[in-house]
Amino acid sequence: GKGQAEMDKSRKKELQMEYKLRKPDMGVFVISCSGNGKQYVGYAQDLRGKMNGHYFKVSSGFHPNRRMLADWKEYGEPAFEMKVLEQLPYDEKEENKTDYTKELQELQLKWMSKLENAEEL
Repeated sequence: GKGQAEMDKSRKKELQMEYKLRKPDMGVFVISCSGNGKQYVGYAQDLRGKMNGHYFKVSSGFHPNRRMLADWKEYGEPAFEMKVLEQLPYDEKEENKTDYTKELQELQLKWMSKLENAEEL
């Protein structure tokens, strides 16, 4: 039968795959307001979680970004659109790397210089 080393190897591969699947999408997103053309650019290591969080906060009226909250109150939900601008890939060479803040901030700056009326989120 298969040697123990072989088994361990395939188990390790399985775990790596599982970890990959569990890794949330990270990157830069924008919340744009058609009412005044403002684009609020943010970054996240978990895009879906962060974007849902922003939506929840702003719709419940307790968002740390007061300007965006004011826009939301003035123009209403239909004026807002949220989308992912760019995903940041995980570093294949550094399997154990968990903090991508620096790379995400650089990506955020890149997009803020590309977009008109961009504000940091």
